[in-house]
Amino acid sequence: TQGSVTIRKELPIRQAFGDLPSAVLIIKVELGQTGPTAWIFTGGGRGHGVGLCQHGARGMALKGFRHDAIVAHYFSGSALETVQ
Repeated sequence: TQGSVTIRKELPIRQAFGDLPSAVLIIKVELGQTGPTAWIFTGGGRGHGVGLCQHGARGMALKGFRHDAIVAHYFSGSALETVQ
């Protein structure tokens, strides 16, 4: 009733809906007698599906965890090495 807006990029989409963790979502509209009664947003997940949450990793870093502990948390059994 108040107009429309087109959002074309991923980050602004997430921000427009309250800082969603992903722009992948399904929107279902529930209709009543006089029109829409609810919009249900189902998220598509977090990140790129490789196992590391950048927000979680940042949170760990802010709590003082070192890079090696963060990598070990997300990728158990991995090892960081210096490449010559």
